[in-house]
Amino acid sequence: MDNVINYLLNYATKHNIRYKLTEALPSSFPSCAFPKSRRVMINMKWRNQHELPFQIAHELGHVLNGDNGVRYYESFPTRSKTEYQANLTGIRLLLKYCVDNDISVDNPISFAERFGIPEYLETAVAYEMKGISQ
Repeated sequence: MDNVINYLLNYATKHNIRYKLTEALPSSFPSCAFPKSRRVMINMKWRNQHELPFQIAHELGHVLNGDNGVRYYESFPTRSKTEYQANLTGIRLLLKYCVDNDISVDNPISFAERFGIPEYLETAVAYEMKGISQ
């Protein structure tokens, strides 16, 4: 897991995204992004350590997508669309990691399990995997 985390943090640095890794937060506090200032904060004490690679990729996705951040006055569909797009960007970053490191990615379920991607995104993973093989 350290290799993929280092890859994502190096990717962030190369794309002028600053990051803070913290262990000062409770395990229930999610990681977050500040796209306007091109920063992410990653809770390294997250309750499910296996999910960290996808969480990092997802938060980088918010910055790379140029999101404004979720505001409480936005409707759920707006937040949902923003989150889904950050998920897709995160998946693409993890696929890029696999390509750059000659890691086979022929099964969407095992790919999702490997990087802590939630089950509800398996269809999105399969779709993105098809795109990378074309």
